[in-house]
Parts: sequence; C-alpha cells; structure tokens
Amino acid sequence: MVPKQTVWVPSDIESTNIVKFIKHVNHKHGLQLQTYDELWQWSVHPDTLAVFWREAWTFLGIGQTPGNEADVLQVLDDDGSASQPSMFPPPKFFPSETFNLAQFILSNRDPGQIAINFVREGVPGVKRIPWAVLQERTREAYDAMVSSGVKAGDKVAVVMSNSVNAIILCLATLAIGAVWSSASPDLGSKTIIDCYAQIEPKILFTDDAYRYAGKTILLEERIAAISRALNGQGLQLNHVVIVPYCGGVTLKINTDTRLQHDMRPGDIFFQYTTTAWIMCVLNFVNLSSGATMLLYDGSPFYPDPGVLLDLAGKLGVTVFGTSPRYLSELRSRNIVPHLYEWFYRHGFPQKTQLISMSGGTDIAGSFVGGCPILPIYPGEIQAKCLGMAVDVFDASKTEPVSIEQSGEPGELVCTQPFPSQPLAFYGSDGKRNIDRRTSRGSEIIDGVLNPSGVRFGSAEIYQVVDTISEIADSICVGQRRAFDSDETVLLFVKIMEPHRLDAALIASIKSAIKVRCSPRHVPAYVLEVPDIPYTVNGKKCEINVKQIVSGMNTKVSGTVANPESLKAYQQYFNLPRTAVPRL
Repeated sequence: MVPKQTVWVPSDIESTNIVKFIKHVNHKHGLQLQTYDELWQWSVHPDTLAVFWREAWTFLGIGQTPGNEADVLQVLDDDGSASQPSMFPPPKFFPSETFNLAQFILSNRDPGQIAINFVREGVPGVKRIPWAVLQERTREAYDAMVSSGVKAGDKVAVVMSNSVNAIILCLATLAIGAVWSSASPDLGSKTIIDCYAQIEPKILFTDDAYRYAGKTILLEERIAAISRALNGQGLQLNHVVIVPYCGGVTLKINTDTRLQHDMRPGDIFFQYTTTAWIMCVLNFVNLSSGATMLLYDGSPFYPDPGVLLDLAGKLGVTVFGTSPRYLSELRSRNIVPHLYEWFYRHGFPQKTQLISMSGGTDIAGSFVGGCPILPIYPGEIQAKCLGMAVDVFDASKTEPVSIEQSGEPGELVCTQPFPSQPLAFYGSDGKRNIDRRTSRGSEIIDGVLNPSGVRFGSAEIYQVVDTISEIADSICVGQRRAFDSDETVLLFVKIMEPHRLDAALIASIKSAIKVRCSPRHVPAYVLEVPDIPYTVNGKKCEINVKQIVSGMNTKVSGTVANPESLKAYQQYFNLPRTAVPRL
C-alpha cells in the first residue's frame, strides 16, 4: 500500500495545550495516555466521560474543580433514579455550578491590552478597543438596560452588523443574566419578525443603516415594520433563533479552540462572520482565551478581493477563520494567498496548520476538527473532537449500525452527551424538550441549506412560496455535486392548474423570497416537477431529493409514500453551474 502523503506535519508538539492537558490528566489520574486517539477514547468512554469534562473545566480555567462525577454530570431516568450517561433525556452538566460568561470574559484582563481591533468597510483606519474601555462600556450598557427594566431571563434582541456595539450589548445582556439573540441587518423584515416573534424580546436594539460592497443600506423602514409587528399580535413560527450562552457552550467552544486548535493568549484571531451565523458565537467566546479579536464589518471582497488578507497581514493575525467557499472564491479570482507576505512569513502552506472542521449551529461547536499534534492528509479532517463520541451509522437501518470503517456514506452521529447539547426548542408556548423521536440526524438536517456558507432553513422558503397562489406545493434542497465548489439552492415547484411556470412567475417567486427573506435566500433555479415526494407521516423527502440531484447513491426507504415521484428529479443532476453568489 502506498503511504498517504502529508501536507502538514506538526512541530514543537510539547508546547501545545493538548500535550499539556495529556500530562495534566496522566499526573492526576495515574494514566499513561500517549496519543491523541488514546486521549479521545478516554474522553468519550461512558466510565470516564464526566471525568474528562471535569478536567477540561478545570484545566481551561472556567471554574473550580467539581468534587466528583455527580457534580459534573447529573443523569436521571424518567423515574428520577440515577443512570449511565445517555443522549436523551439530556443530562445536566455541572448542576451545582453558577457561571456568568460576561464575567468570565472580562475578569482578570490587562486594562491596557487590546481586546478588539475593529475595522468597518468604508471607514479608514483601525479602531483599537483596550480591555479597560470594553469593561467600562459594558458597565454603561448594563446600567442602561437595568434602568430600562431588563432582568435575568428576559430576551434581548438585536438587528445589528458585526460591530463593537453588538459585542458590548451582548456582554451587558449576559452580565444581567438575560438571553441574547441576534440577527444580521441584511435579512428581510419578514424573516426577522418570524425569528423574534417567537421569543417576545423585552428590548430590541438596531442599527439605522449598514454598509456592504460599497453601498449604504438604510434600515429605518425595515426596523419600523419589525417594531410594529413585535408590538402587535404574535406569529406562528417554525424555526429557532435563540443562542444560549452558558457554561456548557463556553466549555465546548473553549475545548474546541484552546485544545483542538491551540489558541493561546497573545494570538490575534480573525473570523469573518455576521451576527446571524454561529461563528459569531465562536468569535465572542474566543475572547475568553485572552486572545485579541479582529472584528470586520463589510464585504469580504470590497474594495478588492484581497481586503481580508491585507487586514490579516497588517494586524498580525495568527488565527484566521474562513470557509472553503471563501478560499474557492479567491482561487477563482486568481488570488494566491501564499504570495501575500503574511502567509509567507508563517510558511503557508508548508508550515501553517490548515484546520478544517465540521459541526453545527445546533451544538455551538464541532464534531470533528483540527489537532495540533497530528499530521494533515489531503481531503481529510484531522480528528474527532475531544468529548464527542462521533460515529457513522447506516442510514437505511432502524437500529444503530456503525459503518465508520467501511468507507460507505452514512449518517454522522454523536452517541454520548456533551455540555452544549441542545436542550429545548423555544416557541410562543415556552420551552419544549427535545424527545427521543428527534434524535436521529436526518430529522434535524433535512431543512438546512448552506450556499456560500450561509445557513438557513427550507422552512423560510416555504413560508414565502406557500403564499403564492400559482404554486400547489414545493420542495427546496441544496445541490452539491462532486465537481461543485459550493452548494446551489434548487426550488422545485408543483404548479396549480391551469397556471404555467414561465419567466414572469419565476421572477415573481424570486422577488418575493428576496424581499421577505434576503438576497441570500434566493434559489439559483426554480424548476417545475409533477409531484413532491413525501414520507408516510407527511414529511417532505428533502434528503432523498438532495442526494439525487447531487449524484449520490441513495437508498429509498419504505417510508416514502410516493417513491415514483423521485424519478422526475434525476434529470436535474446535469444543471449548468450557476454564477458565483454574493458572500
């Protein structure tokens, strides 16, 4: 067998946080862990799962060491008796601990050190925010919000760009003990209303305008519509927007970034994001590592495609977070990152670790990601993340059957509980616990679309399309074939007789989605099909359609009520590639 070719090999392994952590647990528990895989196995074993999270909690400085495993992981059966860890019902991590994320981020900082470097499109220069200024402005926002009647448990919502003001308001919200939820100002008013009506925020903060790709977009009319709707009658909603900041999320993200990705004080991290993306949470919690944040508000390709790379080089960024979509766009524009001085100075790509990770908004973290003590091989993610019992199950089986070693595609699953595990859905009737029926991966990922790294749900598209009288039914999926560098959103519609899907109707559909959702929600193609596939219990078969149009091998289970309808989708595998959408 020909040995696999490495593209990166670690150096100075002994200085990494993960080796220090291995030595820490070996010394404390009399272990002889030597490799990352041994550490991972120990971190996910049912007998030592709680021990791992306790040691991570202590090693990362999040809190004092809990007394025993019961103080880390409280697992109760339906009858209230103690049991072994299981995914459902979700266990309680650190049940006796109290934790405030704002205090954790702001405490014990050097007042003169820079906490945030802020750059806004169209505004020259860099605004440097020392820790002392961040602390003082957070206190001012805290006092103002308390004076306005905001208290622990209240919901605070914002429609703001990726700015220092958003960071300060979030810190103040969390210091109070209130719940924070954010939306990007480029979202349509209908989408924002749908998001926020379900949580009934006590207070709403907004920008009056934002700037993107050289254009200033005024928000007065949109904000007025949102304010009127939120002060009026409640709406029925279909998706979740709450971002729960808690000790569990903090522990999970710190484990990802400080152990998996070896972030340390002195690092300058830069993650391009909006306030509507989970990476905004990652950005925020990364401040707790003592590193400095570079915050950017604007287009990643304006005034020129190298704007982010130039910023990273100018400010000495050591951790640059981006997406495969962004790198693909650079390549398509003939920009070679390693020609930039800052990449060359760090030896890119020969010596700089390229971290590819996969996780989810639902868990505020990663299932698989980087590891500073393992080599990187082409086309592979380095490792399963610590504390995440990741496996691959056969999607065609009703019982869990691991096929990880077979190389066959299956469902990515996590079989042991973790601190940032989703606990409940928010809605107009309050919290509703996630039950066992929703624990299967396909039930969760069916409606997720991800063009250009922008995640949204198919339900948002359906809310618009269902109001168009010419459309009898629809199904919306993402297409990503083996040769595609990005996902393309396809909207299939069943037309109501005697109407026809012509250019005018397609334009009308796209316009409605753009206005009520956002430009990023607009599908690349609107296509007519004779029928929409459903399961026997009335769910649209989005995964089956997605697999067909992406050229994947799909197993049609007996739960599809009208399997013959799937044949009509096979012809759309050969759709022409679309123009690159706006990031």
